[in-house]
Amino acid sequence: ADFLGIPQDRVHRTEHHTSHAYYSYYASPFRNEPVLALTIDAFGDGLNSTIGIFDETGKYERKFATNSCYIARIYRYMTLLLGMKPNEHEFKVMGLAPYGKEKYARAALDVFRSTLVVDGLDFKWSTEPSDNYYWFREKFEGIRFDSIAWALQTWVEELLAQWVKNAIKEFGVHKLVLAGGVAMNIKAMGTIAALDEVKDIFIGGSASDESLAIGSTFVLNE
Repeated sequence: ADFLGIPQDRVHRTEHHTSHAYYSYYASPFRNEPVLALTIDAFGDGLNSTIGIFDETGKYERKFATNSCYIARIYRYMTLLLGMKPNEHEFKVMGLAPYGKEKYARAALDVFRSTLVVDGLDFKWSTEPSDNYYWFREKFEGIRFDSIAWALQTWVEELLAQWVKNAIKEFGVHKLVLAGGVAMNIKAMGTIAALDEVKDIFIGGSASDESLAIGSTFVLNE
């Protein structure tokens, strides 16, 4: 307020994942029916994943929230491990994944599968790494970069597909909107869209934090 030279009462705060959810819903063409809104990212106001429902009138109710979804955090450190800039070059890792081959990447996929797993609506560790970089670097010694990228992408798609299926089963809503940095992984979103349980899906054109300001305006105007 001081910087902009405006009264402090003109400044309002909105919660991170709520703003993600509102952006995803109001950017979508879905109205007048229940819509399942899922958010998933590295972190934001103490959370990294939420599930909520917009009802027939557009009213939002959060049903679930967690800080145990470490997908984006691991993806960030794998970006670093592969020699790229974390929080910026994740799209390059996604683009590298198709160059990998399953027969060479199986060992890396087994490592990823041994860590984070879906547990109902939440996530839990099967084996918890001691850290998100050196532990993986030791496990991946001798495995080529494209195999690591392929395994990472495959594992992320497996986790997200199972999580979405569990959410649909829990709440009985088959139209989805998603937001948060992980929703920028278009290949994973395509995997979700192809699920039999998903009737329709919409991902906003810019689902990461740059659209939070848009979502915030809808939160404040509700």
